[in-house]
Amino acid sequence: IEAAKEESLVDEKPAVSSARGVLWVANVYPTKAFRFDVRHMLTHHNHETLIPQLLPDGVEITKMVPREKEGGVFVYFRAPPTFVLQALRRLAESNPQVGKMRFVPTDDILLKVSEGICQYFRTHDIRAFLCPHPVRAHRVK
Repeated sequence: IEAAKEESLVDEKPAVSSARGVLWVANVYPTKAFRFDVRHMLTHHNHETLIPQLLPDGVEITKMVPREKEGGVFVYFRAPPTFVLQALRRLAESNPQVGKMRFVPTDDILLKVSEGICQYFRTHDIRAFLCPHPVRAHRVK
């Protein structure tokens, strides 16, 4: 009986863990036009309302670090295992060698997740309150 249990454990696919990453979301805050620009007082909490709406369903935000002088926010996120499996399937469709691999580096998974988020921002003209430039996302390595 124990030998059968060991064989079944070997045949099982490895569990997929959640992926963690960091994105830089630019153009969340307006650039300072002059010394006494009051727009920063009106847009101080832009990141709290805008970013959770923009990320895909299933991606959980663990921390946001606003950088008002630079006009953006560092977003620390966690993609749950179901979201990672979807990214792996997309990776396997685009690259047939990935489907044959037993281990896929997490950098590839994070790259695919980040590319999807960045592509969504490029295709949709999303603008933050009082900011003239569209919001963009970039992966932080």
